[in-house]
Amino acid sequence: MRLIFKFSYFRLPIALILAGVILLTGRLHAASWPGDLPLPAAFALPPAVTLLNPTTAVIQWKTVSGTAGEVRYGTVDLNQSVNTPVGTQHFVQLYSLLPATQYFYQVGAGEGVVKGTFTTPGVSPIRFAQFGEFHAPSRSAKVAKFASVIRNFEPHLLVESGDMWDTGEDITHFTDYMHTSRPWISNAFFLPIFSNH
Repeated sequence: MRLIFKFSYFRLPIALILAGVILLTGRLHAASWPGDLPLPAAFALPPAVTLLNPTTAVIQWKTVSGTAGEVRYGTVDLNQSVNTPVGTQHFVQLYSLLPATQYFYQVGAGEGVVKGTFTTPGVSPIRFAQFGEFHAPSRSAKVAKFASVIRNFEPHLLVESGDMWDTGEDITHFTDYMHTSRPWISNAFFLPIFSNH
């Protein structure tokens, strides 16, 4: 497995190099992420994708009010689905996924729909982005400036190495982190490495 690039958006020169590569070449690869649309009002938090093992993914999200949820997914057509019971915290497990395969999905909750994608392990080269010292909400505006660079790079894996939010005791800081990350967090496996906050 080859790694194509690693960057942290708080190491500005590296991010600028990546932005320069994208500007010079147009893209590093064929575009495959769904469009960047605002989070529907029914969602309190955007979907995030984690990997349990090479063939099982978990998609989780939060809704504003109690509602049933549905995830439709597939490699081309969204021909498989999993439902969640009524509630505000939702998660589904997607089993028997093929290796080195891009999956597309859409999460439905109430009147809202969010589309996303992820690629299972085994693809080469793998693109990943390493994040650190995000410190939501105090640095969220600075981080948000890199949304288009991250989306153009389309990493398969998002590694968050800690200090994701300012204070671990304040849920609004976590919420701000998730909302700032919305343009990319629904489109790659999310691997948080929690530290003190």
